[in-house]
Amino acid sequence: MSVQDLLAFDSHLFAVILMIGLLVSIIARRDKYSFSGRLLRGIVVLNIVMLVTEVLSWVFDGRSGTLPMIMNYVFNYLFFLLSPIVVSLWTSYFDYKISRDANRVKRRFYYMQPFFIIAILAVINIFTPVVFTISEQNVYSREPFIWAGVAITYILFAYVLYVLIKERNRLKSRVIIGVLLFITIPLIGAFFQILIYGLLLIWPLTAIGCVIVYIHLETYSGSKDYLTKLYTRVKFEDYITDLLSINKAFTVVMIDLDNFKELNDMYGHKTGDRVLKSFADCIIGIFNNSFICRFGGDEFVIVFDETDVSTIIKRMHMLKNEANQNTCDEEYDIEFSYGYSVSTGCPKSIDALLAEADHTMYENKLSKKN
Repeated sequence: MSVQDLLAFDSHLFAVILMIGLLVSIIARRDKYSFSGRLLRGIVVLNIVMLVTEVLSWVFDGRSGTLPMIMNYVFNYLFFLLSPIVVSLWTSYFDYKISRDANRVKRRFYYMQPFFIIAILAVINIFTPVVFTISEQNVYSREPFIWAGVAITYILFAYVLYVLIKERNRLKSRVIIGVLLFITIPLIGAFFQILIYGLLLIWPLTAIGCVIVYIHLETYSGSKDYLTKLYTRVKFEDYITDLLSINKAFTVVMIDLDNFKELNDMYGHKTGDRVLKSFADCIIGIFNNSFICRFGGDEFVIVFDETDVSTIIKRMHMLKNEANQNTCDEEYDIEFSYGYSVSTGCPKSIDALLAEADHTMYENKLSKKN
């Protein structure tokens, strides 16, 4: 590919760089606990593939030789075949953001049914051109069924809008705005691209839509606590919702620092913040492969994939020793109470898990006072 070819597709080049930057940002945040985050990561990767594939389908078009003709057919074939997968994943992403039910998305097979329709048309096109043709002069031409992919896109996004309108009263404004902005921008590009052959807007605008969605739906709520750098309660609820939807066994451990208010009153809030940060580092050291969040104030929650009670108690003793060693130069020791709730795959709400963990934590705190 020459420099002139790259300059002819400068919007695609910019979009690819933008998507790579977004992908690096998603990976750097290590946000593996979010179902929507994993979906978005896959969407970004596929969006890069679509941008590159679209460019290559145009680069080889009209060039003489057997190899350019083969490449022209292959890249146009891939472009037609992969497009509905991206749209299906977007539909899955928005469905989850609206319903907060990962199991619902999985039951719908990630809305991949349209892909099978497109795959059948793609196979038929090998024998009888119904989607596109490549002439003897290696020139690409549309055939009637090329519009099947466009129709599927509009149908799926119309469904998302229907669900959005139906559930609008219980949704946060940022979710509504994020979904509407994303759908509107690429569809405007699609409208003009259909009218003007050769105008390539859909996938660069979709890349911009990815960034808008990431800002509005993945980072706006704040997934990390500013002080401890642990996950927030919002991210905790996302993660637990995902675990409950797949009936995974796990344990919720709730921790509350003892006499933290008195510590703040005596030594000041700066010292209190230092204690919170120090204790958070201790938790990370002991539960480094678990989900850890600052639940609020001086409360922490750990989602542990171990359900054996003796193992949980052993870890908490290790945490106590670590906290004492970490504050050996201070005028006080970090003391804490804890409680836990074990989920063994049976249906249990988030509220029920937290209530049980809070109750056992209160019993632990009371036993120390007695």
